[in-house]
Amino acid sequence: FVPGMASPNARALVRDMAPIAGGEASTGDLLVHSDFPRNVTGDQYPEPEHLLLYAVRGDPTHEARTRVVDSARLLAALDPSDVALLSANKMQATVITPDGKTFPMGKAFHAIDTDPGSGQPHVTLYNLTSSSMRVSSPGGPEVDAAWERLNAAAFAMADPIDLQAGDCLILNNTRCHHARTAFTPRFDGKDRWLLKSYGTSNLWARPGT
Repeated sequence: FVPGMASPNARALVRDMAPIAGGEASTGDLLVHSDFPRNVTGDQYPEPEHLLLYAVRGDPTHEARTRVVDSARLLAALDPSDVALLSANKMQATVITPDGKTFPMGKAFHAIDTDPGSGQPHVTLYNLTSSSMRVSSPGGPEVDAAWERLNAAAFAMADPIDLQAGDCLILNNTRCHHARTAFTPRFDGKDRWLLKSYGTSNLWARPGT
């Protein structure tokens, strides 16, 4: 399954993930998220069911750890008042341009809702890939604070996995969320190098496939 991204590199069936000189900002803590969450991207980039991470090379310093947390486990640990706030109020991801203009990224979404297929509680966490991106709620500071606590709890609870050469991690992208701890690249040909791809069982139902 190849997500319908605008960038030719992002449309590749298998994507390389390795540090590049000049892109050191991408090696900081990667926040907890799922890829192409349907509540945000809608039909534009359909949410893949499975995420596959294959390690060509692991991090020789063992700093970079992929972290994984399950939605149900995360919800069980949250304060009921935060669950109520995030279930009742939508969040909106936005990007701020250099001239100060703000544009929405994807649809407004409930961080906590019910999966229409399984009937199970569902959490949406969105990855902010740039300092110019924000997620906030029209519901105000109280909802924004609940969103921050959700993200902090997800990162703290996520189980660390030290992917080394030959390891392959297969995640249920609709039920689990993943992150990565920060690491220091050396650009010596031995840095962490992962291959990423996606899988789905209903390819026939997806636009453009």
